[in-house]
Amino acid sequence: MERPGLTLVLDSVVRGPQPQAHGRVPVRTETTYIRSVLAAVHYCTVRRKIPVPPYWAFFFPAKEAAFTMDRYMAIRFEFDSANKILLLRVEGPLTDEVLAECYDAVRRYSTETDASAGIFDFSSVTEFPVSTALIRRLAKREPAMPHATSRPRILVAPQIHAFGLIRMFQTLGESTRPMLQVAHSMDEAFKLLGVSSPHFEPLA
Repeated sequence: MERPGLTLVLDSVVRGPQPQAHGRVPVRTETTYIRSVLAAVHYCTVRRKIPVPPYWAFFFPAKEAAFTMDRYMAIRFEFDSANKILLLRVEGPLTDEVLAECYDAVRRYSTETDASAGIFDFSSVTEFPVSTALIRRLAKREPAMPHATSRPRILVAPQIHAFGLIRMFQTLGESTRPMLQVAHSMDEAFKLLGVSSPHFEPLA
């Protein structure tokens, strides 16, 4: 997912201090560069709450650095047109911001595809700095997928901590999401939906 603010920070950092006409870099420019690196690290870890890319990423061109950052968090939607199943795959750290974005995106894609069921796969999530306060707020909101009383949706989370948070969401929103279930694996999710060999294609 594109992070314009972060890309701008990294773009200034990865270029590094530029040499002057006589071939040397002023000390002041070197100091500014170091401060830019520290600012980028602070931006990643404190403000955005995402891991800092490997140290070598700062020495590659800006395009490569942006690609490295994208590896840490990705959201992909896929759709099985035969069974009308919407699939959301989340990779990397799952923050409050990312989860809120997923919630809104699910509504848009489920409406566009008129999905009869949904699978939200968190198997590839590496960290779960999600607050319980956000879980409670989302549980009180209108379900992301329409027709929550007749269209099943499965949340997949093999991680213990993630499974606990999702079970909390399920319990708090049970009255408005009676068809929501929690699974430990994609195979279990397919069994719950009664699907043997789904074929998913990426959505634009």
